[in-house]
Amino acid sequence: MRRRAAAALLLLGTGCATSVGSVGFIGQSADALDVKMLRPGARARACRASVFGVALGSAEPALHDAVGQLLALDSEGDLLTNVEITTRTLTTGVYNRRCVELRGDLVRRIPSITIPMSGHAGH
Repeated sequence: MRRRAAAALLLLGTGCATSVGSVGFIGQSADALDVKMLRPGARARACRASVFGVALGSAEPALHDAVGQLLALDSEGDLLTNVEITTRTLTTGVYNRRCVELRGDLVRRIPSITIPMSGHAGH
């Protein structure tokens, strides 16, 4: 009987949550529009856990950890486009875990030059 009561309390204290968001691109410069596709649909995940509220490592999963994993997939990569961000949380009261997952296209910025042209060709 005590085991059933303890199991019921554990189940009542357990929770799970998921949220999803998206970002057009992640990079250091907003003017990076011309790109070369390197790895479409690349995925990465960073998780943090705690036991009885004591963090195992750092307290929160850092988005920059997952971004760093994706950028490390190809030495040419310097930008992520079409990024989908998902967070998943498992809460039991004893063991808790929170993860940040990214899915996006790893690309390389291509420098481009705009040359002003007159309205008439040949002049």
